Amino acid sequence: MIGSGYGLNVLRPIADVGGSDHAGGEGSNQLFSLYGMAGVGQRWNLLIVLPYSFRSQAVDVEDVHHRNETLSGMGDLRLGLRYIAANTFFGPGKRIYLGLTVTLPTAPSYAMNPFSAAADTTEHRHFALGNGTPTATLEGEWWRRTESAWVAGLLVRFRPRLARSPEGFEPGARLNVDLQGVGQAYRWFGGFPYLVLRLRWEDSDYWAGTAAPNSGGTLVEGSAGLNFEISEAYSAVLRYTFPITSRLSGSQQLGRSLEIALRFVRL
Repeated sequence: MIGSGYGLNVLRPIADVGGSDHAGGEGSNQLFSLYGMAGVGQRWNLLIVLPYSFRSQAVDVEDVHHRNETLSGMGDLRLGLRYIAANTFFGPGKRIYLGLTVTLPTAPSYAMNPFSAAADTTEHRHFALGNGTPTATLEGEWWRRTESAWVAGLLVRFRPRLARSPEGFEPGARLNVDLQGVGQAYRWFGGFPYLVLRLRWEDSDYWAGTAAPNSGGTLVEGSAGLNFEISEAYSAVLRYTFPITSRLSGSQQLGRSLEIALRFVRL
């Protein structure tokens, strides 16, 4: 399978969080991805993802800490390995896979610690194309198809705290649990409905051993989308994701995102 995707995420500060040093404004992240997956035998899949990001930030009041910024370029390379434990093609049945995805620090990362004392007088970036350190994500997905009009699924992803970059950045642990449902008995606007309820827990990121004040917390998101079967080989996905409730630390931002993906499968 080969495919491409486009995602637009618009971020705005959450209300009443961040204190007097919060500059307001909004940010956005556009992500273009090329990805490929190849089967190795009957049970194993290899995955590669090449991301390209365009990020921007606009603030209401500019100073050294809060400025209008733009950044674009290739992100960190992702390589994955998946084991297909079960896969029923037709009729009632289930699909189960276990996977490991490794992100390699191939993209430019942060040039300095934005929370250090030097950042008070030195211009610096508040985002980067890469983490500057490898990460690893464990994942498992389960789908169950019955005679019901909906196919139920569960997706779990966990990224542990792994390593620190040369600049002192240490990404925190992440846990996502997705409750998924795909309608198989009818179509909306020509596509099969695809609904997701996502529970997110994020540990704090660390800079030089100190927790970043604008990281960590819990978030519940909803997602509504459509799966389009263009032909036996081509398919497309359209999805909109929005926050439902959250408990976040510091001057974080909440975002709404729109995703479009095109896929080609050759059997």
